[in-house]
Amino acid sequence: MFCRIVHHDKFKFIVVLPWLVGGAVFVWLFFNRYPISGQMAVESNLDGKSPWINSFLPAERVTKPGSQAAGWTGQRILDEPVYATALSPGAYDSVDVALEYRTQRQPFLEFGLVRDETGKDLELRPMYSSQLETDDWQAVKLDGQPGFMRSGVAVTRPNNAYQPGLAVWDATSGMPLLADPIGHASDIPVSLRGEHDFYFVPAGGEIRVRFTLQNSNRRRKKNPVALRVYRGQTELRYEAVGFSGEASDMQRPFTHEILISSATPGVYRVSLIADDNMFIRKIWTTSQHWVVGPRLYLGDTIGYAAPASTRTTIFTKALQLTAQTFHIAGLQTIMFGERVFTLKRTHEVQLVDRSDRDEQSVSLLAPRGDVRFVLAGFAAFSQAAYFDPLPRKLMDATDLSAEKIETVLTSYQRPERLANGWLRSTMSFKLDQQKSSLWFVLSAPGLKARDGAVDVRWVKLTYRRGVKVRPSLPRLLTWLRPMRHDLGQAWSKL
Repeated sequence: MFCRIVHHDKFKFIVVLPWLVGGAVFVWLFFNRYPISGQMAVESNLDGKSPWINSFLPAERVTKPGSQAAGWTGQRILDEPVYATALSPGAYDSVDVALEYRTQRQPFLEFGLVRDETGKDLELRPMYSSQLETDDWQAVKLDGQPGFMRSGVAVTRPNNAYQPGLAVWDATSGMPLLADPIGHASDIPVSLRGEHDFYFVPAGGEIRVRFTLQNSNRRRKKNPVALRVYRGQTELRYEAVGFSGEASDMQRPFTHEILISSATPGVYRVSLIADDNMFIRKIWTTSQHWVVGPRLYLGDTIGYAAPASTRTTIFTKALQLTAQTFHIAGLQTIMFGERVFTLKRTHEVQLVDRSDRDEQSVSLLAPRGDVRFVLAGFAAFSQAAYFDPLPRKLMDATDLSAEKIETVLTSYQRPERLANGWLRSTMSFKLDQQKSSLWFVLSAPGLKARDGAVDVRWVKLTYRRGVKVRPSLPRLLTWLRPMRHDLGQAWSKL
């Protein structure tokens, strides 16, 4: 009788054991996916064994993950960009990415997330700059924005684009917040062909510009012009202007005015979109500072009924440009500061550098017009109107000393220095909770040309979820909100 009881208890234990193990695994997975702390961390030494973090690819740009010849474990990056994917553990709001790495002959690194399926929408963060790591630079706050300033330089307002020596690193840095008092309006006769981008600073609290346009196309019945107005990356207005283009109207210029009232400080871009049959004959504006570029197509005055001369002298700080003409009449000798060059053949693109490296604006004189320039910068029709609408972007080839840069607006944080030249950087990214995997990119511009390398030996991802207790919502329901999110996603896929 006793034996039968013992045997029966063993039988029940064997039956129950799988359920106990399954329940324990379920509880472990549940609290890993929905931790009460709202935080989950995973890490990898890039040996190819982590279920959460995959190694860097493509294989032709990196070494095989695992033990390396120099006695450390990880991967060596020999060309760029490289990518790594990670499995998302659940519906989290953000992730902190920590990497341990060291560089060889590579002064500049960026790291970020790929936001779209095509790999073109990159959200990059500053990761490493050898120049900003020196004692020549100090971390400062500039009008509440983080940045670096050359040691010994007085802290000034970074929003003044009229002052030289300003650069930015990463797209989240703010644009210059500029504004001028109302002054004398300028009425400049020009001859510009086709599409151009103009940058204006508000004067007296408004942007006001009037374009005199002329269609030179006798064959097409319609030749539309589009005007888009942006403040930073935000589009404020879109206006389409129709023009018949018939022969009787060929010599008939017309005007179109852009007016932005109550314009807050900043830089406003007016993009005029048209083909090269459309000419800009005159620009009237109340803005005291305005420039055009990088495309600058100087036309001619043929077919212009009103008396006017082609304005061919402009001012630019660009150190380089390309020049091209499509007509014999455009073959000419051009002055670019102290540099003089000649266009000898049509349709041939000529690359020209200035003979000086002065940061001051110089004149660009094309006596005949009828030439298309692409500037490494911007141009103004008077020296007084010139300003830099877009601060220079810090890149791998930027020489902060040679280019006389004294201020860098950036979210860059100096990495933690470890033993034997290793560094540790941490960057944060907001997450799209709809995505089950993450796609990271490490950018090391010019790495292969320098015969350089970047060694990465450790990656840690710390996922964070905002667990905020509202007075009207118990903490339990707040904690379980991500689970409801996951259930909703699963239901929508059925």
